[in-house]
Amino acid sequence: MPPRSNPKPKATGGGSRQGSTRGGAGAGDSSRGGVGSLLSAPSAGSHITTVGVKRPNFGTNGRAVDVVINAYPVTIPQAIIHHYDVVIEPDAISRVKVLLIRELQEVVAPQVFTPKAAYDGQKNIFAARELSVGPGSFDVSLPGGRPSSSRPPTIYKIKLTKVQEINPELLQRFSEGKQSQDNAIQTALTALNVVVRMAPLDLAAHPPPNSTDLYTFDARSIYINKETQRIGGGIELWRGYFQSIRPTIGRMIINIDIATGTMYKPGTLISLALDFLGRPNDNPNTLSPKGGLRDQTRLLISRFLSGLRIFTPHTEKGREKGKERMRSIKKVSKEGADAITFEKDGKKTTVAQYFKGLNMTLKHPSVICVEVGKGAWVPLELCMVPPGQIMRKEVPPELKKSVLNFATKKPAERLQIIKRGLPVIDKQLYSPSRIRRWVVVVYTPRNWFNDQNVGNLVQGLISNARKLGIIIDETDPLCRWENAQGNVQDHLSKLGKASVDKNGGQGPDLIVAVLPDSGNVDIYTRIKHFGDIRQGVATQCLLVNKAKRANDQYWANVLLKINVKLGGMNVIPDPAASAVLTSTPTLVIGADVIHPPPGVEDGASFTAVVGNVDANAVRYVSSMKVQTGRKEIIEDLKDMVKHLITNFKDYQQAKEGKPAGFGPKRIIFYRDGVSEGQFSHVLEQELPLIKAACKETGVDAKITLIVVGKRHHIRFIPVNAQLTDDARRGNCSAGTVVDQGIGHPTEFDYYLLSHGALLGTSRPSHYSVLYDDNGFNADSVQALSFALCHVFARATRSVSIPAPVYYADIVCARNKIHYDPAGAGGMSETGTLTSTQIANALESKKRGFLALHQNQSKLMYFS
Repeated sequence: MPPRSNPKPKATGGGSRQGSTRGGAGAGDSSRGGVGSLLSAPSAGSHITTVGVKRPNFGTNGRAVDVVINAYPVTIPQAIIHHYDVVIEPDAISRVKVLLIRELQEVVAPQVFTPKAAYDGQKNIFAARELSVGPGSFDVSLPGGRPSSSRPPTIYKIKLTKVQEINPELLQRFSEGKQSQDNAIQTALTALNVVVRMAPLDLAAHPPPNSTDLYTFDARSIYINKETQRIGGGIELWRGYFQSIRPTIGRMIINIDIATGTMYKPGTLISLALDFLGRPNDNPNTLSPKGGLRDQTRLLISRFLSGLRIFTPHTEKGREKGKERMRSIKKVSKEGADAITFEKDGKKTTVAQYFKGLNMTLKHPSVICVEVGKGAWVPLELCMVPPGQIMRKEVPPELKKSVLNFATKKPAERLQIIKRGLPVIDKQLYSPSRIRRWVVVVYTPRNWFNDQNVGNLVQGLISNARKLGIIIDETDPLCRWENAQGNVQDHLSKLGKASVDKNGGQGPDLIVAVLPDSGNVDIYTRIKHFGDIRQGVATQCLLVNKAKRANDQYWANVLLKINVKLGGMNVIPDPAASAVLTSTPTLVIGADVIHPPPGVEDGASFTAVVGNVDANAVRYVSSMKVQTGRKEIIEDLKDMVKHLITNFKDYQQAKEGKPAGFGPKRIIFYRDGVSEGQFSHVLEQELPLIKAACKETGVDAKITLIVVGKRHHIRFIPVNAQLTDDARRGNCSAGTVVDQGIGHPTEFDYYLLSHGALLGTSRPSHYSVLYDDNGFNADSVQALSFALCHVFARATRSVSIPAPVYYADIVCARNKIHYDPAGAGGMSETGTLTSTQIANALESKKRGFLALHQNQSKLMYFS
């Protein structure tokens, strides 16, 4: 039975359309069946040091509501924790290390490890008592190694060295605000999280006897094959559970949430490769160079399969299920099995002939092979993929909706799917734009989107634009049907020239493109590249099935994007809620970094900052750079912020009548994408760059630096459903703030649920104020953050994070449009490269990066 809650904290205050509710958060407690009341803020003395700003107070504005969170109080252990460093030679993957430590504790030296110690799967062991490990090492091998092989099992040497002793009392003092956050605190938290994670690790490595369930783990989550779904692209989803211990005010809690794991589809490797290409029912010879497999497609397959563990039943006869010898794929071949040659017994032979000599005639000899060792090629049809392998690569964009649906539908008792349209039609835009000339290009067959469909598109767009106040001068735009596999640059150039000829020498302001519903990512990238980047013309892409069934609501949503791309403004924040912005000239900046997908070493990271130029913080410009792969700190932040400040000054003078050189007096910097462990790096490395940008542009601005965290597992559940925006959905109202009960013991942070979810359970965002020259109190900074969640141009409701942060995410994600689509993009056969090759790839990425066309540089092309 789930725990019941009875939270008691209250707060008082009023609100408006953007007013917040004040959540009193209690953690669920299954043993007591209730929730304790809120604790008062700890009084952090002057001797307490913090990474971010010390909490000035708790917020008081808004009406009071009671909420329960998905966390439970835990008791801090009293015994000293002994920390040991672990070295395993030869090195092994994490799964093998877990099995080795299990074998060490249960079979090799149970007398040393009683009670069992907790192992993190890498380099750390934490024990409740001092271990008699001595100066030497333990010899450990795994049982059931290679029964059909004459080679002896691998002997691993495991050495444990005591590092330190951890007193858990420090955590109690920390949660009470009596202890600074330092390495000792962080190590103690790590130890407790390793302890709570040990049981799932054990379960994944050694399932219960006679159980048909399969378990696998990743970071702090464990996944079970009881609830799965295949979504195409060679991927299946598994339901799992996340857990993490963290300190809060006056106590420790364990946060538990559902998690979703992306796994490779098990079965034959041929089936997996075809499914990845979106052709699950094709003839396997599709995977043959002789059958038309393009080299670029082969490279994509190689990237997708690299690192995947497979087994080959033809060489493992007589093995029990689950005991197969696993091999990791390095890359795929450029030729089929009938064309790959090697020397055997002094004679030249092919891979296909070799296996035929083993009485295994290949059904598809021209299909490519995989390399599982140096020069060891195995045909795809002889390889099997075991279940439960986590895919550590990026999910293709077209499949992300399927992942979201799986993550939000279940379990049924937690989630409820409600779809609700966004009300626009009866609203006017704050500052409508004007479309003087435009063109339409259709990248789908004419018999699927015909002349009548185009006519409906034109009339729907024009009539709905007028309702919103947008003026469209040209009512008969040019339209062309083109082949999606053709030369997009040529298509757009010819269409633009035709528009110039038609309109007396003036080209289009807007290109509307209709794309196929599947396989549209490549054509989308090419249109954005040649439209926004090369030609400097705003583009708007539509999916064909949505365009065919478009209603007024659909066109209203599309026009929200078009309006800001052409220089208009959709909304401004409520003046009462945004007084912080308008009372002092304020530059609000959103910043983010996006890294290459997992498994890709030759990729660069991309950084983006966006900042407002107007007084209401609704019109933004952007700056984007390429930097060292997987480096979180923004290297070029000084120049990027200088770009934003210069644009702010220019706009204020040109559009708002301010004197030359008029700059911001306040900078509010929202930083996305950094973990709590990186807060100090942001303060030490990025904050000085912001200050330097101010100095070099002659700006004397007070700075507030706030980190916005989205990757956490805290959820709010209202106690009284009548207080929600929609009782059927069961979420807390947009604007619910919780800064007590689950906040940091001493630092200035809060959780803000700023949006109403259309699906499932809403996720609040976690805000941590790391630096504050402006002296904000809790209410003012919370109100500001919530106000900025209302100015996102694509929506008429508040969104989950402040608009500038959202925009920075989008700009980062669109890095591909800055590269020539015809280029290889620096793609290598595998993700394993030397440091020199990685450095060369980075320089290549930087050289190939094309800046945004100057016509688009001051517009919100990213909306």
